[in-house]
Amino acid sequence: MKEARGFVRQHGPSKAVVEPMGQAGARVVLVDGRVSATWKVEDDTVVVQPLRTLSRTERDEVAEEARELARFLVDTDKVRL
Repeated sequence: MKEARGFVRQHGPSKAVVEPMGQAGARVVLVDGRVSATWKVEDDTVVVQPLRTLSRTERDEVAEEARELARFLVDTDKVRL
């Protein structure tokens, strides 16, 4: 499901959202409604920097959302997490 302000995919009880907050604001990743990582685009790759340890499920969901964001922004699916 695509929302107006971010990309949302729900698998089970966890929800990961890669949230673009504008050019001047922080680009954050929300997991279950909490800021859990930041992201940026570097050399046509979406780079995600976790702010806490992510479970395997959370990491997989964040990676998938980051790949979708990369396809949207830079027409690749390159992600570094």
